[in-house]
Amino acid sequence: MFDADWNPATDAQAMGRIYRTGQRLPCFIYRLFLAGTVEEVIFQRQLQKGNLALENGAGANGKEGGTASEFSKVSLIK
Repeated sequence: MFDADWNPATDAQAMGRIYRTGQRLPCFIYRLFLAGTVEEVIFQRQLQKGNLALENGAGANGKEGGTASEFSKVSLIK
């Protein structure tokens, strides 16, 4: 991936498109970013957003288990 997006769902969708039905060979995804660049910041934010979704109870199937009001003050400050 050369052009990361602020929305982690957009990148997840792009990564999902590399697999083709009936494909037999494994697929590999490489992310290219340099330290101290905006791409690194985007990647860090994507990780944070993913962790927030997991803490809030959203599973891999996309079903939400809770609401934003369930966050603790400590988890919001991190």
